[in-house]
Amino acid sequence: MRKKIFCLFIATLLAMSFLCGVASAATKIKATFSSIGYLYTPFFVGQDLGFFKENGLEVEEIRTGSGSKAATIVISGDAQFYLGTVDKVTKAKAKGKDLLAVCAMMTKMGSTLAIRKGVKPGIEKLPLKERIPQIKGLTIGVTGRGSGTDVLARYIIKNYSDLDPERDVNLMPIGKSSAYYAAIKTNKVDIIVRSEPVPAYCVKNFGARYFVDIIGGEIPFFSDYLYISVVGSKDYIEQHPDITRAFVKGMVKAERLIRENPDKALQVMKERMPKVDPGLHDLIWKSHKLAYAADGRITKSGVDAGQEFILFLKKVKKKYPFDEIATNKYLP
Repeated sequence: MRKKIFCLFIATLLAMSFLCGVASAATKIKATFSSIGYLYTPFFVGQDLGFFKENGLEVEEIRTGSGSKAATIVISGDAQFYLGTVDKVTKAKAKGKDLLAVCAMMTKMGSTLAIRKGVKPGIEKLPLKERIPQIKGLTIGVTGRGSGTDVLARYIIKNYSDLDPERDVNLMPIGKSSAYYAAIKTNKVDIIVRSEPVPAYCVKNFGARYFVDIIGGEIPFFSDYLYISVVGSKDYIEQHPDITRAFVKGMVKAERLIRENPDKALQVMKERMPKVDPGLHDLIWKSHKLAYAADGRITKSGVDAGQEFILFLKKVKKKYPFDEIATNKYLP
């Protein structure tokens, strides 16, 4: 009898050990985004400080070089979440593909423009309505056709001049950050459109000048704007609500840390981009640290602005209701 009880006791311990191991095993998911940069600071903070791991997730990063490619991977089901612009959600909806934004990450337009050294000196000091018409004939470097930087350049040109983006300027796909540096260093482009740290690097190292201060509010339209958010396929989100909540919870914790301990968040970005001069990081952080969502909440006004942006450029034919584009139900 004692032997049977002892064997039963050992079997119970083994079973409990196995169950604990199963319970503690992290759920593996994939998150896609275009590149390492300040647009995705909340994600990097959550990843590097272990906030997603705290919620039982092991997040594999997939860098694609463009937001369009990143969104396509989620649509195909090869990744669970896309970190990027809300216009991809609206475009997918127009094509019968349901994506859903579940957590705001950046609520101001994060990309900006810089102009090459020696090109139209002093032009950046003019009012926008006088500044933009003078870029006729210039070459503008963007990430790729249809990318966020491409759309942004077209919006500014159309809204602040009578120029035709297809005819009056040359929109040149550049790709990754290193290609931007080479293009502006060798005078292949006159203006670049990109998120930080690329513009700051070009200003410091190649004598470029900031051309439009978007994140600082020079274009009011982009000051209440859902720029970067966590996006997933609607089917996946509805079928895996616990995983979605866990990922969003980690992201919101990161956003709160950015507000409460910005120096710690900045250190994460410095470690993510060690080749960037520390002084550039400090310069970028002054404007960017207040551009991120405080608690992940997505506003109707922010979604409307994001949709109006691509509607203006005739990328889609209509706006969609808020609840078809975004939801706040997975916020902690």
